[in-house]
Amino acid sequence: MSDIRIITGHTTRFNPDQTLRLLGCRSGSDAWDRTKKDVMERIPVLRRIIRPKGAFAMKEDEGKTWIYAMMTLGGAITAYTGRLREEGDAAAALLLNAMADSSLFSFEEELQQALRSFCREKGCGISRRYEIGTDLPLPWQQRAYDCLAARRTLGLTMTPDYMVVPEKSLSLVFSVSPDPEEFHAGHDCRQCAHRDCRLRQQPYGTETVVSASPAFQEYTCPAGQNLAVSLRGQGELPALCGGKGTCGRCGIQLVEGDLPVTPADRNFYSGEELKDGWRLACQAVPAAPVRVRLPVHREGQMTGLHQEKAAAAVRTSGDYGLAVDLGSTTIASSLVSLSDGTVLDSASAVNRQRTFGADVVSRIAAACDGQADELQKLAMDSIEEVLHKLLAPYPGMRQQLRRMTLAGNTTMEHLLMGWSCKGLGSWPFQPVSLGGVTLPAAELFGRVLPDSCMLTILPGFSTYVGADIASGLIACSMDQSNTNSLFLDLGTNGEMALGNGDGIFVASTAAGPALEGGQLRCGMSSVPGAVCSVTWNGSGPVVRTIGDISPRGLCGTGVIEAMAGMVEHGIVDRHGTLREPWFTEGFPLAQGADGTPVVLTQRDIRQIQMAKSAIRAGISVLLKTAGLREDDVKTIWLAGGFGYYLKPEAAASMGLIPPSWAARTRAAGNTSLLGAVQALTDGRAVERMTSFIQKGREVVLGNTADFQSLYIQHMDFTDGTI
Repeated sequence: MSDIRIITGHTTRFNPDQTLRLLGCRSGSDAWDRTKKDVMERIPVLRRIIRPKGAFAMKEDEGKTWIYAMMTLGGAITAYTGRLREEGDAAAALLLNAMADSSLFSFEEELQQALRSFCREKGCGISRRYEIGTDLPLPWQQRAYDCLAARRTLGLTMTPDYMVVPEKSLSLVFSVSPDPEEFHAGHDCRQCAHRDCRLRQQPYGTETVVSASPAFQEYTCPAGQNLAVSLRGQGELPALCGGKGTCGRCGIQLVEGDLPVTPADRNFYSGEELKDGWRLACQAVPAAPVRVRLPVHREGQMTGLHQEKAAAAVRTSGDYGLAVDLGSTTIASSLVSLSDGTVLDSASAVNRQRTFGADVVSRIAAACDGQADELQKLAMDSIEEVLHKLLAPYPGMRQQLRRMTLAGNTTMEHLLMGWSCKGLGSWPFQPVSLGGVTLPAAELFGRVLPDSCMLTILPGFSTYVGADIASGLIACSMDQSNTNSLFLDLGTNGEMALGNGDGIFVASTAAGPALEGGQLRCGMSSVPGAVCSVTWNGSGPVVRTIGDISPRGLCGTGVIEAMAGMVEHGIVDRHGTLREPWFTEGFPLAQGADGTPVVLTQRDIRQIQMAKSAIRAGISVLLKTAGLREDDVKTIWLAGGFGYYLKPEAAASMGLIPPSWAARTRAAGNTSLLGAVQALTDGRAVERMTSFIQKGREVVLGNTADFQSLYIQHMDFTDGTI
């Protein structure tokens, strides 16, 4: 039987000031003093209705030692506040709810005291605290519940979707350290992603939206409409968080009119900047028409494209084709001679759909919320922009276009084709189509392409492993190989495939856009000015940018190489915490032409950790599913837009791939575009793709028993290697 320790708490032990902060009161204000009086008067009520009780136990899970803990205040507080709301006394219910939350936080302090005594008894320490539902996925709730026999010991029940009843309960997991002197059992604000928390003790520091260019464009926006919505039709407005007010990319400056300051504005702008009129467009709804100034981000030619630039590029006869990679961040295309397969030119542009968010989940939600037509138009406009770039140097070639192939993930293809996205966002994740259809290109791009051009939407594996991956596998000839290879596409999602010509296992993990630079303070696409390489001279970084111009921000390769160096030089500890003096403001990697530093912040590092842990855990699950060892994999294809630049040893050092794989890793570049080119020039390519898809088996990582524990295992850094 497990050694389950039970603790009971003091019913009146809570911090009144903490309760006031939870309610949003400001110290020294009339509301603070008035509300504090109400809090003190209601302590006897709180004492009668809460019963703090907790349990914890140590357990070995898959080779690692954990301490599981659960705490509850009982169900009476939830029932009592519910009755208050039914009776119309919402203010009293809100007040007691905040008092209960504060009591639960204080009860955790008592738990920590009991844990310290327990660790002394066992001769161990605690290296880290994880909160289930915030730091760990909800399925971990089942582990804690079973380990602690929580129904018997605490009177808790659990719903089928892992929610604990009663509501005022908290589940924690602690990783056990062999060092008795190490005791990190308390909540660490530095590791917490809730930037707007009213109880934050250690802020990330002020984050300022800086224009990458001195150019501005002014717009007049109507009353009563969200500014981000108003500006979508008028200019390029990044909104990587999908309008939640958390990424800070949609900064605008008020020129005329009035825009109240929102809490999200205060998170991103200093008092001086707020006075100067800086606001987040996604949070602003003007009561009267306003005129705003929008920074113009001129993101030029992308790099990392398959491009040969044939010397005899301009031809007067023959047939030509277009290959398109419809990425969620970047759209790339190649102009190809169908007579000899020569790639004449390549071009790219930003996917304008990013105004709806960097990830496909945000775009699926927007499409299902009635904005599918606008998303389709943005995709078509973005592709047409690329095609205009490609065809402008070749007058008259437009009428010689005969074929077009397009590879994209399943969501991108649905949005382009106008297919319903309702089946993509919820179980059982049923797409309308997985591609493999051919239609006249003029049906979508009649303004650019002739009636004689036929468009093939290339086929994919599943809802979350699409045609971009199937196209990449053909480009790497994995369907024709008799040795085991791993294909890894590092983009907004982390897709991977493991196997050989006889069969393939595929998977997708929600890595988020961090490894592409998205949602990082200084993150940006792979465009001129992006830091793409970071080496170290002694203990200091030396950067190289795309285009060899002044640094403007960090793209994916710069992020990975910077992290590898920061871990190696001890700037970041093994838990991913920046050491002083860089913790608050971030570690400076370079300085732009205007003196603005390019930094990696503590929040950035947390995002990077989660992304690389998800990818590495996915790799481990695929290996286990296929019954293979690391040494059985002979080639690792590293795909994605930044594949040309990334050093495999950096990817291994910061934990994306096993260290032993560095020498076997090949940077393959934009394999989605390469496969689309091959589908134009090789008559069997689409048939090969379809046949290989039929040999594929999708592994749903979230449904595997090992994924969550492996995710935690690979979160930390260890001496520069994972």
